[in-house]
Amino acid sequence: MGFDDYGGQLKHHVSAHPRVDRKTGELFAFAYSSEKPEVYLSVFDQKRQLLSSITIPVVCPRMLHDFQITEHYAIVPDLPAEMLPEKSIRENKFIVDYNKEGTTRYGIIDRYSQDPTSIKWFETSTHYVFHYANSWEETNENGETVVVVHGCKYDVIDIEISPDVEKQTLQDIKNGKETPSDLVRYNFNMTTSESSEEILIKGFGGEFPIVNQDFIGYQNRWVYMPYDDFSRTDDSREAMENRFFSCMMKYDLQEKKIVAQVPFGENCTTGEVFFQ
Repeated sequence: MGFDDYGGQLKHHVSAHPRVDRKTGELFAFAYSSEKPEVYLSVFDQKRQLLSSITIPVVCPRMLHDFQITEHYAIVPDLPAEMLPEKSIRENKFIVDYNKEGTTRYGIIDRYSQDPTSIKWFETSTHYVFHYANSWEETNENGETVVVVHGCKYDVIDIEISPDVEKQTLQDIKNGKETPSDLVRYNFNMTTSESSEEILIKGFGGEFPIVNQDFIGYQNRWVYMPYDDFSRTDDSREAMENRFFSCMMKYDLQEKKIVAQVPFGENCTTGEVFFQ
């Protein structure tokens, strides 16, 4: 374990979720800046050689936790969780502030491009996504390429740092400061520049969607997600330290239906899951 800059080729830090295309063996390293309105994407081949590196401008310094790839594209979210140090100091709040009226968009660019002006932007309704499930390309009835993105979307988030963060999250959901997540599908038409949003599951409180890693960037069927049924009523410290997500779900992205749901039982929970 330790820091790896790929022999000095990697010039920026890396977000929590780099992507590996197992069909090509390529690694995609993505990062955002807390100081500058830009994000970074570097691509390495299976021999650890740098193929491309690009800096892409965004609206302002933003916390952009995750990103996506497809067979031919990289997908850059530009979502309104804004890094505002002056406001944070002035109001004694966490540095990340969710702007409910902020520009929300996705940039799609050839995954080896080194020209930031070649990115195509698609604006959407205001929302935030911490974690995406998978993305791929489809061809519609008109022969147009449509980039499909799946993720757990929030209409409102309230990011705070506190010792009772889990209790606060439940209270925020109850009083409307934060909304339970939706499983969502976005469609971005690369020819017409049109986009659409489809809610697959409304307000189910799921997170960390994961797929078989062999299909990252390519069409797949199953996604697995822990979720919370918000049924717990015990607010004691012991209960807080022994909870996160209370159930597990398997969802069919092709048939657009829930296949299985597994409750873990009283005081049994899980956190982030992974499919190797």
